[in-house]
Amino acid sequence: AEVAAVDDAGRLSYFTTDGDGVLWQVRPDGTRAQVIDGAVGPPVIVHDADHHAQLFVRRVEHMLWHAWLAGDGAWQIERLAEGVTDDPAVVVAGRALVYFVRRSDGWLWRYWQRAPGAWSMAPVSEAVVGRPAAALDVHDEVYTFVRKADGSLWTQRHPRPDAAPDLAHKFPEAVDGDPVAGRDAIGKLTYFVRRADGALISGFQHQPGSAVWHRVVLADDVAGDPALALAADGRQVCMIRTPGGDLWSAIQDAPATGPWHDRVIARGVTSDPSLVLGADGRLAYVVRGADGAIAHGRPY
Repeated sequence: AEVAAVDDAGRLSYFTTDGDGVLWQVRPDGTRAQVIDGAVGPPVIVHDADHHAQLFVRRVEHMLWHAWLAGDGAWQIERLAEGVTDDPAVVVAGRALVYFVRRSDGWLWRYWQRAPGAWSMAPVSEAVVGRPAAALDVHDEVYTFVRKADGSLWTQRHPRPDAAPDLAHKFPEAVDGDPVAGRDAIGKLTYFVRRADGALISGFQHQPGSAVWHRVVLADDVAGDPALALAADGRQVCMIRTPGGDLWSAIQDAPATGPWHDRVIARGVTSDPSLVLGADGRLAYVVRGADGAIAHGRPY
C-alpha cells in the first residue's frame, strides 16, 4: 500500500513498495530514495517533537524497523521488535516515540524510546488481532484501540509511556477491520472502524476527556480500512474504499460537528487510501488503481 507524507521541508511525498519489496520515498520532483528492502505492509510515519519524520516498517523476517533521515538526506535504519505480525501504531508522547504492535504470541506490546537507540517494552493486552490504533487525548495521554480475536473492540488509557494502562473499556459493536483514531478540533478522541456487517462507524467522546462514548454509522457497505485526517479548518475527513472499488470520502459539516457530507471521489481503486494535510493547507491522498498505477488527488 502507498502512504502519503509531508517531508521535513513541508513538501508532499509518498512511500511505496515495489514488486521486489523495496520501500521507496517518492519526492515531489519525482525522484526516489530507497528506505529499506524486504518491506511488508505500508510504513507508519509520524513527526517527532522536532518535526522530523520517523518511519516504522515491517520486513519479511517479521522484524520491525525504524528509519529516519540523516543530515545528508539518506535514510538511516535500526532494528526494533522481532516476531511482529501486523503494522504498528505510533505516537509521540512529549518527546518520546511510543509504538504498539501485535507479536506472534497474540499480545499487544508497548515500546517506548528512552534515548536514541534505547527502547523499553511491556505487554499490554492478549488475544488481539490486526493493527492497533493509538492517539493522544487532551492531556497528552495515550489511548489505544484494538480488535480482539472475538471481534470486539477495546480501548485503554496509558497515563505515561512507562506506566501500566488502565482497565480496558469494551465497545458494543462487533468489528471486522482495523481501527484508526485521532482527535477532533475541540479535543475529543475519535475512532473509525469497519463493523462486522460491513458498515463504517465513527465513535467519539461525549466531550474531551470523557469516559462516555457515542457512535454513528457513516456508510453502510465498505471494504478495507479507513484513512483519517483533519482539514485545515479543523473538520475531520474520512476515506475508505467500497467493495466495488469506489473511493468514498466524507467530511464534517463543521469542525467537531456533524452531519457528514459524503461523495465518491475516484473509481477502480484496489488499496486502502492514505490521506495527509500538506503544508499548503490542502489535503492530499494516494491510492492504487486497478491498473496497478498509483493515483493521487486533492479531495477538498
